[in-house]
Amino acid sequence: LPNIPAGTGEIFDPASAAFRTATDLFVGNRHGNVLGTGSISRFTVTGSGVTFVGNYTTPGMIGVHEIAFSPTTGELFAAAVNNGIFRFTVDGSNPPVPAGQFAAGTAMRGVCVHPNGRYVYATSASSII
Repeated sequence: LPNIPAGTGEIFDPASAAFRTATDLFVGNRHGNVLGTGSISRFTVTGSGVTFVGNYTTPGMIGVHEIAFSPTTGELFAAAVNNGIFRFTVDGSNPPVPAGQFAAGTAMRGVCVHPNGRYVYATSASSII
């Protein structure tokens, strides 16, 4: 992929990337872990390059460190530096829709979804999984 320069309104201190499909790329943005700021950028990847689709956020999503998709439901999970895990539904090319949050108030860094889609694992800043 070609470089996507920060400061262009497309990415903001990116910390992670995940593909929903072979051409649908999402990037988790930390925004320098500034309180009140966190987002997910979306790109379409083709043989000729990368096209920016949009930035998405929801209240309380601060400093997105890692993102992961459920292999069974297609839901997107985002680990926020100071406020738990955020869940989004993703339907085709429509914007991701916030679908809840868990572990609110917990400093999260990483997130992954078990291949069977039944379990979400997260790492925190306190040596807990």
